[in-house]
Amino acid sequence: HLDDSLAVSQVSYHFRKLVKAGCVEVVQRRIRRGAVEHVYRGAARAAFTAEEWGTLHPERRREISGVILQGLMARIESAVLEDTFDAREDRCLAWTQMALDEQGWRELAELSRQATAAVERVREGSEERLGRAGKPVRISPITWGMLAFESPPSAGP
Repeated sequence: HLDDSLAVSQVSYHFRKLVKAGCVEVVQRRIRRGAVEHVYRGAARAAFTAEEWGTLHPERRREISGVILQGLMARIESAVLEDTFDAREDRCLAWTQMALDEQGWRELAELSRQATAAVERVREGSEERLGRAGKPVRISPITWGMLAFESPPSAGP
């Protein structure tokens, strides 16, 4: 929903900039009331290094984390409701509560970065294979997520 003072031309200008920057891509065009309506999807993934994350104001970090978690929880809920969450016997669901010293936290953070980089390589390889496929290929929509965070003291180890 747009503010009435924001002209459609301004929005269009900004979306063209986002397309040019590779942040979004047009996935559909349709004629609606004599105009072309564009449907976009995000093409770039937001990622912060620890240093970049540290420069953000704590309130901004909370907002970003909230949006990411809402999106992940919505995907999980949708998969459970549509019976796809447990459709694969090799699906992954695990969590571990633990007490770590600073070295343990640093080791876990590094392991998390390595796992995320490996997942990105899997995604890129799959996209490359799909791009080379000369015939229709079965595609499975997959959601992957990983969390590592400091728990409140009341949660215990």
